[in-house]
Amino acid sequence: MEQNVLRPRAASQSPLLPLVAATETHATSIGRRSWHLWLLRLLLLSGALYVALLVCWNASRLGLLDVDRGNNTKPKNSTPDSLMTAPNVPPTSSPEAPVEQLSAREMSIRVAMVIARAQEEEMQAKMTPSDKNEKKKVDARLRCRGWKATGDCDPDDTRLPNLDLPCGKPVPVDQSGYCELEDKDTGEVLQVAKRTCNSVRQDAKFRCLDAAEFVKFPTRANEVAKKASIPGFSLPHVVPLVEGVNNNMSGGQDGIVIVVYPRLLASAYATVRALREVLGCRLPIELWYRPDEMKSIRKSLTPLENLAAIVGGITFHKINGVRAFSYGAKVFAIYHSFLERILFLDADNVPIRDPSFLFESPEFIETGAVFWPDFWHPGNTIFNIHRQSLVWQFLGIPFADMFEQESGQLLIDRRRHTVPMEVLSFYAFHRPNLFDNFKQAHGDKVSFASRGCIKMPRST
Repeated sequence: MEQNVLRPRAASQSPLLPLVAATETHATSIGRRSWHLWLLRLLLLSGALYVALLVCWNASRLGLLDVDRGNNTKPKNSTPDSLMTAPNVPPTSSPEAPVEQLSAREMSIRVAMVIARAQEEEMQAKMTPSDKNEKKKVDARLRCRGWKATGDCDPDDTRLPNLDLPCGKPVPVDQSGYCELEDKDTGEVLQVAKRTCNSVRQDAKFRCLDAAEFVKFPTRANEVAKKASIPGFSLPHVVPLVEGVNNNMSGGQDGIVIVVYPRLLASAYATVRALREVLGCRLPIELWYRPDEMKSIRKSLTPLENLAAIVGGITFHKINGVRAFSYGAKVFAIYHSFLERILFLDADNVPIRDPSFLFESPEFIETGAVFWPDFWHPGNTIFNIHRQSLVWQFLGIPFADMFEQESGQLLIDRRRHTVPMEVLSFYAFHRPNLFDNFKQAHGDKVSFASRGCIKMPRST
């Protein structure tokens, strides 16, 4: 009992402890922490300033910055913050490493970024008279005046007014003539989409209501190409290519891209297994698929996933583009691939030898793009691709008298062909899709070749 009475109280319960002393101790502790925080902030600020000075010094050595005769150093051109981020450049860690610790690849990215910042505004500000005329075409308010028929299967022959049609009326596929448009602002009358009797396929849905978009399409494509030509621009997962800085350095991978869908799952499995187990191919393989399509078959990817676990080097990627279906899925996969130089194969395209050697072939080294010819050509075509085809006007390119392209396999360096790939993406996903409406080509028959067909070997 006495022990309980004489037991000392806890510190928090004792009324005899000096409260002032506790308060002073607490204040001293807060003061010390505050001093430490300020010291840490000062050290971080000094480190950031040191890194910034090193970057400026290295940029000056590379000739990327002008040093005035005074003591001030400033860039050649000031660029708005909204333009200072080149697309698809891998993010750097925070805080940034000193320049002397950067790898060659990281330094290449930084140099490309500095050049892009210095040149982008200047290039965008320059607009030639032809550029202004092209922009005027796109901005023009065009009014359709209908289909104007002509005789003798020649759009420049005698007019046949009795066969004229209003804008919304489908034009018979075997009729020659042109669509007439009027510029609402200037009153200028234009003759566009000139057709012979065999310019479009039998199943084409041709109406002059689409003529305004038809005439603007090549101009829009040229705008896309110009934007993709700006230094520092790159495709997803590709280091920007800057002339004179990183021409011969990339660090990207070679590999194979295949798009799979339910109907060809078995074929894709056979192709991948043949590449790995029969041909001994060790190239990385990307398998792209639309999740919504795979839902139709329960555990549809399981066999491929099990195979990937055994043979290795296989990755799976989702195609999530709203418009990336059918032939567009192929374009999406190539455009967004994590590989830099790719061999695209249709899921049912099985090589007869290890295709790794293609990346070292003279044709590919010279041009960076290799396509194979199909059986068909302008003199013997089932896809209506010949000299009188409407597709050449639509794309704004001259007629190509050559074999049609076998698009089930193609080899391309995405880094060297950034501009064609960007325009190809525009072709595939721009709406309205006049490729399909006018039936100007079968699937992607013309798409790849029109933007970069360099070499087409007879066989490989």
